Amino acid sequence: MDPLTEIVVYNDMEEVGMHEESSDTSRQREDIWSKTSAINHSEKMEPTSSSPKRSSNSSVGFLDLSLEIRRMIYDEYFIVTEPISFQIGPSSSLALHLDKNYGLHPALLRANKKIHSEAAPYLYSNPVFNLVGIPPTLLLPTTDAAFAYFLRQIGVPNTKLLRHLIVDFPEFNPCPRDCFRPGEVPMPVEGSVRILKQIHDQCTELASLKMALHGLHDFYWAFSDPSCVQNDLIATDWLHKQLQGLPFLKDIVIHLQVLELKRRDYPGWIEKSRGYGWSFKVTEYEYDLTGNKDEALNLITEAVSDQAKMEYSRNKIQRGYYIKRQTSDGGSEIDYELSYFVACCKIEEGLLQSA
Repeated sequence: MDPLTEIVVYNDMEEVGMHEESSDTSRQREDIWSKTSAINHSEKMEPTSSSPKRSSNSSVGFLDLSLEIRRMIYDEYFIVTEPISFQIGPSSSLALHLDKNYGLHPALLRANKKIHSEAAPYLYSNPVFNLVGIPPTLLLPTTDAAFAYFLRQIGVPNTKLLRHLIVDFPEFNPCPRDCFRPGEVPMPVEGSVRILKQIHDQCTELASLKMALHGLHDFYWAFSDPSCVQNDLIATDWLHKQLQGLPFLKDIVIHLQVLELKRRDYPGWIEKSRGYGWSFKVTEYEYDLTGNKDEALNLITEAVSDQAKMEYSRNKIQRGYYIKRQTSDGGSEIDYELSYFVACCKIEEGLLQSA
C-alpha cells in the first residue's frame, strides 16, 4: 500500500477539510484530517531540471520545469491573505475543521510523492493558523485538546513546518488582581501550560506567535489596575521563560482587543513586555457607531455572560475527559489521542451527553 497522502477536500457545501488517501482507498474514504509525511522546508537544492532529454514533439510536464520555477508556483498557489480559523462539529468526522473556503488549492499535492514533498511546506509554513475562540465540545472540551487534535491530524512532519500561530493569552489562577494573601502569586492554569508545552515540544520551528488578550480576559482586567502591576510582571516573567526555549521564534505579538484604550493602557506591564522583545497590536472597539451607549453596554454584558457560560460548560464537560499515561521519568502526561478516542466511544454508546 502506498504511503498516505494528505489533501484538502471541498464538499458540496464548500466546507474545507483534509483526508487521507492511498492507492486502494482514495475514492472510498474521506476523513476531515489525517497524518502524512512531508519533507522539511529547508530541503537540499536539487538540479534545476531532473528530466531526461525529450524529443521536440513531447509535451512538457510540471516536473520538467526547473525547481526554482516550481517553487515560485507553490509560493503563489498557497497564498492565504487572512488567518486560517476553525470551527467545531457534532461528530468525529467534523470534530475540528476549517470554518470556510480560504481559496486553497491543494489538489496539486495528489499528483505524486515528489510534488507532495515539495509543496507541503508551502501549505503549512505560509499560512497563519488561528486557534483562538474554539468552543468546547464533548470530543474536544478544552483549547489544549483542540490544539492537540489539530497537531495530531496534520502529522508530526507537518507540525514541524508550522511557522505562524495565534493562540489565547495564558490564563492564570489566581489571576493577578485576585492575589490577596501574603506571598500569593498568579499561577498559570494547566490548560495554558499544556498548550505552551505542545508548542515547545512539537512546533519547533515556529517563527511568529500572536497571543490574543481581549477585554473579557482576567489578565486584561488585572493589568488595567495599577495596583496589580507587580503581579502582572510575575506572570509575564513566567510566560517569557516558556517562550525562550523556541529557537526560531522571533516575532511575539500581544493583540489587545479593548474598549477605551486610554483608560486601560498602563505602561508598566507593557514596557516590561517590550523589554522582552514583544510587540503589541491594538484593536480598539467603539461603544457604538450610532451613539447608543446603553445598547452597546447591553451587548457587552451579553458578551460577558456568553463568555462565562462557555467557561462553565468547558469546566463541566472536561471532567473525566483526560486519560493520563506514564512517562519515562516516572511522571505522567495526558494522552490526548486516547482521551479523544474514549470520548468518541462514550458518545457512540450514549454514555456522554451535552453539558
